[in-house]
Amino acid sequence: MRSQPLAKTLIAGLTLIIAFAANATSISLNILDIAGEGLNDATPASPVGGNSGTTIGEQRQIVFQFAADFFAEIIDSSVPLIIDAKFDPLPCSSGSGTLANAGPSTVHTGFAFPFSNTYYVQALANSFQGSDLSGQSDVFMTFNSDIDNNNSCLNNKNWYYGLDGSIPGSDIDFLSTIMHEFLHGLGFISLVNLTTGARFNNRNDAFILKLEDHSLGQTWGQMNNAQRAASVIDDPDLHWVGANVQANIGTLSGGTNQGHVRMHAPGTLSTGSSVSHFSTALSPFELLEPILTGAVNSIGLAKDVLKDIGWGTFASDPPVIASINDLTILNAARTPVSFAIIDNDSGIASVTTTATSSNPSLIENSSLVITGTGRLRQLSITPVMAMSGSVDITVTASDGSNNDVRIFTVNVVSNFPPSVVIT
Repeated sequence: MRSQPLAKTLIAGLTLIIAFAANATSISLNILDIAGEGLNDATPASPVGGNSGTTIGEQRQIVFQFAADFFAEIIDSSVPLIIDAKFDPLPCSSGSGTLANAGPSTVHTGFAFPFSNTYYVQALANSFQGSDLSGQSDVFMTFNSDIDNNNSCLNNKNWYYGLDGSIPGSDIDFLSTIMHEFLHGLGFISLVNLTTGARFNNRNDAFILKLEDHSLGQTWGQMNNAQRAASVIDDPDLHWVGANVQANIGTLSGGTNQGHVRMHAPGTLSTGSSVSHFSTALSPFELLEPILTGAVNSIGLAKDVLKDIGWGTFASDPPVIASINDLTILNAARTPVSFAIIDNDSGIASVTTTATSSNPSLIENSSLVITGTGRLRQLSITPVMAMSGSVDITVTASDGSNNDVRIFTVNVVSNFPPSVVIT
């Protein structure tokens, strides 16, 4: 067994543990930002789009948890995943900028894996092995701290921390960005030196085994360095030829060539984008294109890429409900609660949501009314008049095949305690 650390030249602690259903993969976030910065930013913020956080750092962590909940129900691994994450300044101008970068912390090769003498990213190698091979974090992610409220970066575009996909103006969806970077860390990435065509430590990696240059009729694993270096800019002939993607190529109306899905291979090499993304010619838009154009509801063909490189995935993906905070409400008032849902393989409008009460004498089931058909749903709660106490509310989302459940507590009071300020 060999392991090989990757230089973290693109990234420049606290640990947020994220809990999941029993059949989901466990994921935890290791926050590398210091107190008051990045994911720990204490700047006050108003709740937005189903994100109940009241500081910028809290909102960022809530978006991360939602993304992790989402991936935990897609990939199947008995080994917990740990993600290092932080905010740092990244290259940015008024016209263009790097939103984030990510990748595997280490890669491994060994005879226990599907192909010997072939590198697999750490999270995938751990999944094959059934144990942690390195004792360190599996994925690193860095997000551009210059984007929020900075006139010189992307013409004052800001991160959008809502979970509903309704991005105001031309702001940038933080959730879609995290989902994109998750996929790079899980193995949607080539380890080849794109300038020279040299393989990492002169070995194949799982990703290049499915990269084909149609001009040569060879995969990157079969080419020499010069051929790979030429293939980097061989659009539209750089293709993905994995069987799982091929089985679903019919979902595309554009971005194919010679019966294969095109990969990003512009005539001028872009070291941060070329090869390890789908072509921008794909239609409809795919999350793993190099330029984010808006919010996404699904990772699309990227799930098939994960299967092509060896990931075990669940046959169908359940809807995922974002976390819902416990709350205190008056017994004489109707109280609205917004929450977000997402579903990787079902249209969001087809996902139904229901709510039930653990104590109908305090809050009747009939007084729990959910409205909305998009990502953001609103639950209206009306307690029984003159009653007080605590009750658990169970929210269930169903796509017809799978369910997700969130439980939160509602404390019903006759009046709110006074707010006392001592000067």
